[in-house]
Amino acid sequence: EPITPSNISVTPHTSHGSAARPRPTRVGSSIIFTDRPGKRVREVSYSYQEDGLVSRDTTHISEHILRDGGGVIETAYQQEPNNILWFLLTDGTLAAMTWNKEQEVAAWHRHIIAGGGADAVVESIACVPSADSSRDDLYLIVKRTINGATQRWVEMMEEDFYPTSASTKTGMRFLDGGRLIENFTGTVITGLTHLE
Repeated sequence: EPITPSNISVTPHTSHGSAARPRPTRVGSSIIFTDRPGKRVREVSYSYQEDGLVSRDTTHISEHILRDGGGVIETAYQQEPNNILWFLLTDGTLAAMTWNKEQEVAAWHRHIIAGGGADAVVESIACVPSADSSRDDLYLIVKRTINGATQRWVEMMEEDFYPTSASTKTGMRFLDGGRLIENFTGTVITGLTHLE
C-alpha cells in the first residue's frame, strides 16, 4: 500500500545506530556508516549464515585512528583506482580505509596535511571522477595560516604514481602543495609566493 503519515513503519536491522552526519556510503553490496559518537566505522551487509543483515566493526584493529582525530565529521568514497573511503576528522586531519570485501581487506591509514595543527586544517572533502573517468580525484578545502594570514585552498590529492620501470622517477611528485612548470627556458621563476 502507499506510504502515508499514518502507516509508516521503520524496522531496525541492527542495534548499532549511525551518526546524523556523515551520511552512510554504499560500497558494492555493503553500507558503510559511522556510529553515533563518530569513533567507529561499521559495515552492514547480508549474511547467508545468519539469514539477515549483520553489522561488523571495521575499526577494531585500528580504532585509535578515529579516536585520536576526535571522530568523523565527513566522508568521501574514492572507488577508482583502489576503493578508498576517506574520513575527515574533527581535528582537521584525514583518515582513510582501503576497502576490498572480496579480499577481506580493511586497511586504515592517516593523512596529516603539511603544516599540521592550526596551520593546516582540512575543512571539507569530496571525490569527483577525473576528466577521462579513469579514476576518482579527492578534493579538499584546506584552511592554511601562512605568515599570520588565513586562506582557504581547493587542493587535490595527486593520483598514485605508477612508474614505467623500477628505475623511472619521471613524473614522481610527493608534495603537499606544488606547481608544475614544463619547458622552462628562463633563469628566474616568479609567482610562487603561495607555496612558501
